[in-house]
Amino acid sequence: MVSYIQQNTWGWMIAAYLFLGGLGGAVGAIGIGVDLFVQHRRRLGIFAALSGFGFLAVGTVLLLADLLQPLKAVFFFMNPRSWIFWGIMVISGFMVTSIIYVMPYIKDWPLVNRVAPYLSFLDRWQRWAGTIGVLTGFGVTAYTGFLISAVPAIAFWHTAGLPVLFTFSAFSTGSAYLMFALWTLRRSQEPLIEALERVDAALIVGEIIVLVAFFNAASCCPAGASHSLQYLLGNIGFLVGFVFLGLLVPLAGELYSIAIGDHLKGHGISVYLLPVLSLLVLIGGYLLRQYVLMAGMYSYPW
Repeated sequence: MVSYIQQNTWGWMIAAYLFLGGLGGAVGAIGIGVDLFVQHRRRLGIFAALSGFGFLAVGTVLLLADLLQPLKAVFFFMNPRSWIFWGIMVISGFMVTSIIYVMPYIKDWPLVNRVAPYLSFLDRWQRWAGTIGVLTGFGVTAYTGFLISAVPAIAFWHTAGLPVLFTFSAFSTGSAYLMFALWTLRRSQEPLIEALERVDAALIVGEIIVLVAFFNAASCCPAGASHSLQYLLGNIGFLVGFVFLGLLVPLAGELYSIAIGDHLKGHGISVYLLPVLSLLVLIGGYLLRQYVLMAGMYSYPW
């Protein structure tokens, strides 16, 4: 008789690493991409690049802390066939190029202006670095899903649908984070906030479609995947915390905001709707990764 064991090796630190990795890559890709290819938004580009760098730095610290022996991280560089190796490459690529991209913008800042004369050569490379930053930022969001899907012992994870789901979720949380930040300057940033709101609503719709397809595939896959699916569908925290509060409520709220228009200029509760929805999307993004890890089941005996 086959029994299924819930994995307990990857806990909240790895969930936070996956969340911050996807969020950081998406924020950087969106902000830098808007500045370079849509409409010149210097402040947005700076904020997004530095935020993305910070999120990835914190996520990396959590990953190393979870290893218990961080010095052994050097072995990550010795296996180019592993997803962790390529994850380190794209994360490092984003962090380096985001700094090269942002340096010409902040050369007048205190402390930075002291070394700015020695870094003036970076000006000519800013657009190239920003373009690579957008690509590597997208790569980081996808990598977080590929890392988990590369575990063949857990059928629920070992599917091509998981990287797609995590990518949609990452860009949704990235849009929500930027909306929340821009909300503090809502009078001057309203057109950009409204554009991000429409993008986020579309991303949530896409995330719901991918989630349904992912669950449908799990129900038809080996028993281990269907067992994980049953665990999630019977978990109140997942259904209420992620599906309802992290997906459906933000989608309904954003569609309402888009429909009424000019909600940022309103009074009372309507003006605070967007930051609340943004926070729910961010919380939902973390909960998705936490519950996907918790649903990891492997069979015993193998």
